[in-house]
Amino acid sequence: MDDDFNFDKFPEDWDIDDENHYRYYKKCYPYVKDSKDFDNIIQKSILFYIFGIGSILYFIILSIILVKHRHHYIFKRQGRAFFISYIVGSIICSFNSFMVQVYYKKYPCIIHNIFLSMGYSLSLLSYCLIILTNFKNYYNSQTAYIEIFQSTRRKKEKGRKYLFSYIYKNMPQTKITPIFIYYLIIKWLIVYVSYFFNDGISQIGFCRMSKIHIPQIMEIFLFVFLFLPLALSEVLKFDDTFKMKNKLIISILITMICIVGYMTMSGLKQINCSIVVKYVPSDSFVIALFTVSSMFICIPMIIDILHIEKKKAETKATKNGMLKMLEDNVLLREFSEFCRKENCTENILFYQKYWKFRRLFDGVQEKNSKIIKSNFYGVNNTSTMLPISNNFDFEDHYHTSSMISFEGPIDATTSMIDENFNINIINGTDTMQNDYDTSKKNNIEIGRKITKNEILLKKANDIMEDFILDDGKFEVNIGDKVRRNIIINLKDIKNNDLDQHDFREKLKCLFDDAYKEVINSLFFNSYTNYILSKKSIKI
Repeated sequence: MDDDFNFDKFPEDWDIDDENHYRYYKKCYPYVKDSKDFDNIIQKSILFYIFGIGSILYFIILSIILVKHRHHYIFKRQGRAFFISYIVGSIICSFNSFMVQVYYKKYPCIIHNIFLSMGYSLSLLSYCLIILTNFKNYYNSQTAYIEIFQSTRRKKEKGRKYLFSYIYKNMPQTKITPIFIYYLIIKWLIVYVSYFFNDGISQIGFCRMSKIHIPQIMEIFLFVFLFLPLALSEVLKFDDTFKMKNKLIISILITMICIVGYMTMSGLKQINCSIVVKYVPSDSFVIALFTVSSMFICIPMIIDILHIEKKKAETKATKNGMLKMLEDNVLLREFSEFCRKENCTENILFYQKYWKFRRLFDGVQEKNSKIIKSNFYGVNNTSTMLPISNNFDFEDHYHTSSMISFEGPIDATTSMIDENFNINIINGTDTMQNDYDTSKKNNIEIGRKITKNEILLKKANDIMEDFILDDGKFEVNIGDKVRRNIIINLKDIKNNDLDQHDFREKLKCLFDDAYKEVINSLFFNSYTNYILSKKSIKI
């Protein structure tokens, strides 16, 4: 404390021996006229009260809605753990920012610092992971779309260099979540230990920044000056089919503006010690950051969930209609374009790969021929446009029941065609003979005949690696129990000495439960929305 410093404006109810009081007084002394100005600066206006309380209530309502729909497919796909962490962190940060401004002279610094270390880590890191999850879902959906149609977009997409491509391909939520949790635990332990080396932590009121805030400051700087610019650069590479593109761009820009506003208000004494902070304190930018950003990353998801739940009862779409449409080349392309925007194309690809795999068990391999099996239409030409009903549903009243329940045998109607005929990839059967012939040729070259069982096991393993495992490039959203059962059952099939009939039956039904979940998800969360969008266009 400087003994020669002028204390003529020092408020009477402040403690002149308190270091925090003294530091605040010294900082703002050149910008106030008398002691009353200090109270005017510290006391907040009714507008800030309304804004702060309103934002906290908004987050509470938002969290209730998210918890209510915690089992919804969209919520789980977008990263349920990340959203919950983000909302919890936002509530902590907003509450802490509000309280430290309203009760600036008597808010315990230990509570302020605990909330500070918890809230920013939870919210900012979760915010990053939510953005990356949106990017990953879009990237995987585009990859699946190209896989379905062997699109000319393949070269264009391969030419693009994505900054976070390693995360898209190698970091599923099941790997990221533990890393996220371990980081939070280690960081909080470091902050907790540092409290014992700082005397200011036990102060009441006039809480200020110190060395113990270095971890939080580093997080914020990395978030603002490294991650956000990279994320903005990445999202601009995505085309306009990315549904969340504009929302994420706005959210990122507003986040950057709010953080710059907070730093400006906190760092410039001329502003921080003026009457402006009575109405717009620095922490109002923190509250605004989480409130506004949540409107662009949480509200759109909630609107989609509520919209789907509301419209389920109104649409006359049927699963049979959807399954029939998935077998029609023209209609499938239109629906896939819709799914590409909704980030659900991998479900369509799984549907195709699943039936391609099932058909292998009923296929008859003959020289110079290929076999097409249709589970719906016999030998009908599926490339013909099907009539669309008034409800825009593609209903088939006579087929597909066995596809959903598996109670009946798969239709084995076959059509023999010339080997040179170019079978469309949509039917998922054009490579079946080639796979067999290639495998056979390769194994003859190394002096061993390959068995049909080995081909079936390889195909099953490919599906599991691409769609079922957590790090699969087309990972579908299925229950953990179903996922575990598939992995365990395939391992048992490989390791146990089964007779031919049991081997074929167990392997044939390996992905049935996953298929049911994927079809339900595709129907309730994508197809019904697609039908409703077709209706609205007609109206």
